[in-house]
Amino acid sequence: MQVADARVSAVRGAVVDVSFDGSLPPLGDVLEILREGSSPLLAEVQAHLDLQRVRCIALASTAGLARGTPVRVPGGPLQVPVGEA
Repeated sequence: MQVADARVSAVRGAVVDVSFDGSLPPLGDVLEILREGSSPLLAEVQAHLDLQRVRCIALASTAGLARGTPVRVPGGPLQVPVGEA
């Protein structure tokens, strides 16, 4: 799932709720919250609240994050490189 019509619906500290018009991403998937003028804020899906909303935990500061901010769904869990390289 690359493009979804999703927007931030609530922010409470590191907890972010995201509303979707289509299908919801699976638990554990990462979302990219597209903030203007800076890199995307990563958030991990923790719960399905209903058929249109998920609850996420932000992986960085949510300072200045507002309702209505667009969200991209890259698909899949958070991945980080490991190893000697």
